[in-house]
Amino acid sequence: MLETDWPTWVFSGVALIAIAIIGIAPFQTGHEWNWILKLYTSTAAYYHETSVNAFNLMALIGGLRQSDAGTFVGISYFALGMSLLVPLYGFVAWILWRGRTPTRPLFAAFFTIFGFFMVAPRMHERYLYPAIALSVRWLWKRLR
Repeated sequence: MLETDWPTWVFSGVALIAIAIIGIAPFQTGHEWNWILKLYTSTAAYYHETSVNAFNLMALIGGLRQSDAGTFVGISYFALGMSLLVPLYGFVAWILWRGRTPTRPLFAAFFTIFGFFMVAPRMHERYLYPAIALSVRWLWKRLR
């Protein structure tokens, strides 16, 4: 994508919007126009817990299903988890910047999802599944 022309970017953006509309449309009936945005934001704010049964860093230092307002060395679990995302995403950007190979974006996607699962608060164990799927695909490409 970085080496393509702007019409490809425009086409990709239009395709993204079309897929989102087609995917949401069956559930949108009878709701206001921003229903899906409200649904996602309210769901994300629903769990104020260190970990919703996910065995990750927040579960290790704060315990399962504890308030994420609790503190670890004076920093709330929520603030700690969210601040750990900054170096995670910086590392992923560095991985992508280092060079272009066919497997690098796949590895970066795996590392992003797995890292987010491992350090962010309010995680449920189901959020690990996409990382597992990507790791299998990435390993398959590496071992062939």
